[in-house]
Amino acid sequence: MAVTDRSQIALPVGHQVHWYEIRAVVGQGGFGITYLARDTNLDHLVAIKEYLPPNLAVRSGDSTVHPVSEGRSEIFDWGLERFVREARTLAKFKHPNIVAVFSVFEANGTAYMVMEYERGVNLEQAMEAGLELGEPELLGIVHPLLDGLELVHGGGFIHRDIKPENILLRKDGSPVLLDFGSARESLLGESPTLTTLVTPGYAPFEQYQDDRHSGKQGPWSDIYSMGATLYRAISGEGPVDALTRVNSRLGSTPDPLRPAVEVGAGRFSAPFLEAVDAALSFDVEDRPQSVAEWRRMFPEGGRLPSMQGISDASLAWAEWESRKSAKSSSALTGARGEGGETQRIDQRLVPRLVWIVATVVVVLGGILLGNNVLHRSAPEQAPVAGDVVKPPPSSREDAIGDLLRAAADDVEALRLTSPTGSNAFERYQQVLTMEPGNEDALRGLEVIVIRYVTLANTAMSKGELEKAQQYLDSATGVLPDDAGIALARNMLAAASAAKSADAAPAESPTAVAAPRRVAVLPFWGRQSVVSAEDGPDVSVEISEFVHSFLSSRSSLDMVYSYYKPGFDHAAVDGPAALWSGDAVNKAPEVGAMRDAGRALGADGVLVYGYDPKPGAGAQVQAYLVDVADGRVIRREGVLADLAELTRTAFEDWTGGGI
Repeated sequence: MAVTDRSQIALPVGHQVHWYEIRAVVGQGGFGITYLARDTNLDHLVAIKEYLPPNLAVRSGDSTVHPVSEGRSEIFDWGLERFVREARTLAKFKHPNIVAVFSVFEANGTAYMVMEYERGVNLEQAMEAGLELGEPELLGIVHPLLDGLELVHGGGFIHRDIKPENILLRKDGSPVLLDFGSARESLLGESPTLTTLVTPGYAPFEQYQDDRHSGKQGPWSDIYSMGATLYRAISGEGPVDALTRVNSRLGSTPDPLRPAVEVGAGRFSAPFLEAVDAALSFDVEDRPQSVAEWRRMFPEGGRLPSMQGISDASLAWAEWESRKSAKSSSALTGARGEGGETQRIDQRLVPRLVWIVATVVVVLGGILLGNNVLHRSAPEQAPVAGDVVKPPPSSREDAIGDLLRAAADDVEALRLTSPTGSNAFERYQQVLTMEPGNEDALRGLEVIVIRYVTLANTAMSKGELEKAQQYLDSATGVLPDDAGIALARNMLAAASAAKSADAAPAESPTAVAAPRRVAVLPFWGRQSVVSAEDGPDVSVEISEFVHSFLSSRSSLDMVYSYYKPGFDHAAVDGPAALWSGDAVNKAPEVGAMRDAGRALGADGVLVYGYDPKPGAGAQVQAYLVDVADGRVIRREGVLADLAELTRTAFEDWTGGGI
C-alpha cells in the first residue's frame, strides 16, 4: 500500500460517517483530525475528532484507516482503545465551562469523538483584538474554568494543553475550556507513557519528558498552564518556555521569567499576582497541588468580560482549532504587516520557531505511546548514504512506500544514521534519489535532526556536554545548514562556558549592578530598494533573536521593543526619522535615537540594518547607541553571526561580560 499524502488523508466534504455528514476539515494535530459536521439525525452541527495520529496511521482509498506499518500496529491499537475509553469517560463530565462530549463510535477502522459545537472567540484572539482584561474580568474567567477543571481532575484526567487558544469566550463573555484531545488518564498510572504535544510557554517542564525522568504529571501541570495563560493576559506576552528556564538553571543564571508581582504591579492586587507566580513555580512541589488549594489563593468575586465589538457569533470553536500552535508563542511577536502578509510570515517561521523553543516533542511521534526516545545511546558514526539501485518503474511506488515505512521504523528505534546499510538517513536518501523532492523523505530528514537536537538538549540538561556535542555532530551530517542545529550549538557553548565558570575559583562577592535598560527601535532594510528575489526580509528573525537574547541576560532589561506587543509606540517616531542618508547608504540618526531612548527611559537603544541576501548570508549591521553620551557601537557581519555581533556589542557597551 502506497503511503498516503498527509494533506489528503482527511475525509472529504460531504462524506457521511455513521449519521454525521462532514462539512469541513478544520484542524489536524498529533492525535488526529477535527471536522465540522452535521448530525443528520437531529439536524444540528457538531464537532468530531477522528483518531488518526499521522505518525502511526494512514487512510486507504475506501476511507479505512490502517497502521502505517506492522511495527506500529500494536501501539496504534492501544491508542485507539484508550481514545474510545477516555471519550466515554469525558462524556460523563457535565459542566457549563467544559466543552461537552456527546458520544464516541468506531468506524473505518478507527474511532470518532462527537463534541458540542460552541460559538465565540478564543481568549488569544480576543486579547489581540483589544479585549480589556483587568483583575475582575480575569477572575470572572478563571473561577468558572477552575470549577470545571476540578471536575475533570476528580475523574482522574488532566487536560495537558491549557492555553489562551483553548479557552473560548462566548458572546456573553462566559469561558469554555476546549480541546480535550490531549487529555489523558495519567493520574491513574496505568499503561505506557504517552508523549503528547506541548505548547512553548504554557507547558511545564515535566511534559517534555517521560514520567520516569520528569516526575509524574498531575493537576499541578494544568495549574502551571492556567497560570501561564493568566500571565499572558497580565503581561501582554507569552511566558518564557520551560526549556529556556531549565537552561538558565543549567547555567546558574537567574530565572528569565519575570515574576507576575513585578510585571503586574500597580494594575493587579498582590494576592492575585502571587497566585499566578505560585502556579508558575518551576519545581512541581512548589506549585499548588490541587485546584482547591490554588483557588484559595485568589481573591473572590469577578465579572465576565464585555465582548462588545469582540465576539462574532458566526465563528465556531472548531474553526479555531486550525490555528498554528506556534502563533501562541511569544517568538512570533516580530511578525509585521496586516492580513495576508502576517499569515505568510507566520507560516514561514513555523519550522524555525520549532527549533528555537525546542518543541521537538511535537514532531517526535505525535502520540508516541510508550516510546522512551530521550535516553538511548547516540549512534557512533556520521551518516553515509548507501548505494542506491533504482527499481523498475512498475515497482517504484511500492519500493518508495517500503523504504518510507522502514525509515519510520528506524527512526522509532533510533537507528538514525547507523548502523551502515540499515538506518533512516540512508533510506530517506534512497527515496530522494528515486523521487527527488519527495515530501515524506525531506520531512524525514528534518525529523532525524529534530531527534538529535532533542537528544542533545536532554544531554545538556543532565550536564552530559560531550554526548550533546556528539548528537549535534551527527545532526550536522544530515542537514549541515539547519538553523536549529546552530542554535543548539550556541546553547551548548553557553552550557560549556557556565560549567567552566563553575569550576573556576570563587571570587570575592561584589555589588550587583542594576540591569541596563535597552530599547529596540525599528529596523531598516534595503527591501524597499532591492528586488525581493535577492533575499528575504529578515527583520522578523532578527527581532525573535534579540527578544530572546535580552530576556536571557540578567544584566539587561528590555524596556521597549517596536516589534513586541504590549509597548506604547507613541514615544517613537516613524523609522524614517531614525535614519539619515540615501536609500542604500543609510546610517542611524544618533540624535533622534537618543531622544527616543530618553522618552522611553532607556540607557541604550538598539537598531539593526540589513541587506537581504539568500539564506544566512544576509548582511546585518547592529547599532547600539548610549543615550547618555551618544557613543555608537557598530557591528557588521552576516545573519549567521548575529549572536556574536550582538553579544560583542553589548560587552563593549557594558565594559565586561553580560
